Amino acid sequence: MRTPLHAIHGYTDLMRMDLSALDPALLQQARSYPGQILRSCRSLLRILDTMFTFVTWADREYRPELEQATASDLVDQVLSEFNEDVTEKKLQIATSLPHTLAFSTDPKMLVLALRQLIDNAIKFTPEGGQIMISGGLRGDTIVEIVVTDSGQGFAKETAEQAFNPFERLSYEASSTPGVGMGLSLARAAMQRINGRVLIDQSESGAKVRLELPASAWPPSIQ
Repeated sequence: MRTPLHAIHGYTDLMRMDLSALDPALLQQARSYPGQILRSCRSLLRILDTMFTFVTWADREYRPELEQATASDLVDQVLSEFNEDVTEKKLQIATSLPHTLAFSTDPKMLVLALRQLIDNAIKFTPEGGQIMISGGLRGDTIVEIVVTDSGQGFAKETAEQAFNPFERLSYEASSTPGVGMGLSLARAAMQRINGRVLIDQSESGAKVRLELPASAWPPSIQ
């Protein structure tokens, strides 16, 4: 029976090989494996974290913890979590958020919702594509944060279906890792801070908006 120790010895033997004797194409392929493993591990960790959070909330009443928050700071915080993914896919990410866009909310819930939208945008935008994160104040009462990408987008008939837990649209299930809970979890997080998630129809790419009150607890915007 082979043991983990045998695997370690085998790896050590491989490292002692004269790699210059290998076919260049095979060598290039071998060099890509560590990066693929790291990407898979990061994706798996996010999936597990999403599932754990979703299950934890299932039968639990959540009390928001209000703080003063700035949209640009929260977006920058979330984007920093995806630096490696953005670099590997050669994505272009631009942000257009007023630095004065501050409001009272529960930052943990808004960060959780933002993380789902940005994660989806990165996953479903092809290599070399573009992602724009914009926002502002609408009518002095509603804060908007919009994530737009150059990926597949949502068909009109499947936009609402995308919010169902564990729902994976046909083009998603084909090649992109995930369990289909990102938008469902984002909606749940926004509902806890009296906000909502909306999918806008566009001619190309996906455009998803977060809306939340500009002040702590006005009447619900839903």
